[in-house]
Amino acid sequence: MSSSNSSEVPNQTPEKKRRYLSAEKKFQIYLEAQEGGKPVGELLRRQGLFSTDLARIRSRSRRGRSNASAPSPVASRARSARSLRGHQTRTPKQGTGPGRPVGRTGDPAKKNEWGFVGPITGLWLKEQTKLAILTVIETSQQQGVSARRTCSFLAIEHRRVLRWQQQARLGQPLANLIPGPKAPLHRVLPEEIDQIVTLAQSQEYVDLSHRILAVRAWDQGLFQASFSTVYRVLKERNLMTARGPSRPHNGNSKAPVRKDLTGPNQRWCWDISYLPTFQKGVYLYLYLLLDEWSAKSFSGASTGSRRPKNPAGCWRAA
Repeated sequence: MSSSNSSEVPNQTPEKKRRYLSAEKKFQIYLEAQEGGKPVGELLRRQGLFSTDLARIRSRSRRGRSNASAPSPVASRARSARSLRGHQTRTPKQGTGPGRPVGRTGDPAKKNEWGFVGPITGLWLKEQTKLAILTVIETSQQQGVSARRTCSFLAIEHRRVLRWQQQARLGQPLANLIPGPKAPLHRVLPEEIDQIVTLAQSQEYVDLSHRILAVRAWDQGLFQASFSTVYRVLKERNLMTARGPSRPHNGNSKAPVRKDLTGPNQRWCWDISYLPTFQKGVYLYLYLLLDEWSAKSFSGASTGSRRPKNPAGCWRAA
């Protein structure tokens, strides 16, 4: 019986961990490759990189997507880019632990001195922030960096900066204005506003909605205004409710003292019922005079409007 040799465990080479280079390190490699005094192959072997890595670093540096720092004038430009954009190069065990969002680089709660994180594109900026950005661009131009190049580092559109510069030259404020024309040609005239208020407060149309008021005004040729315009005018003057002689309940009145009923014809009450018609939004009003003890109606009238004389007519007819 032959004895089996002890099993030998093959040597397992440790897996190579992915290297994460900081933005400063990438920019330093980019500058050494641009000097031309040393062979590029020696630089790649010393740093442990491939030619594709160097090509990627060069491409990002040329397009202004690198956040690296360098001596002046590149140093001030890079520092401005880092403070504006707030992006940081992702390092191992950062952004993937508990409580951190996956796939997000840098600290999402960290803001720069101007109070925002990430690119400036699509953000409404304050006047002070716009002036600070124009100062950064002007300083960069004095150091030999073009405005378009600085805008690429700041992640902001160049034409947007040109618009700010033109406004500054003309002496116009850089504050954000309300979009739209200040005085549109089709705005409602003061005479039309007075007609809307007069029509809404008239006794004949005191119970109509703003939509029916607009249609009645069109039919009578008083004014031409949309439903929303009539609604806005009435709402500004608090005329959407209680336009008639009655007023809303103030909450201070006391409940009336009512005696107990023992038979008919001791206390009467009246009620209004809405009767729908074949036309949408148009109703007939049924006025009824009721005996409160027996709940029987002994007088009524049907009209097309709500007026104070209608219940008075039912009372007289009873």
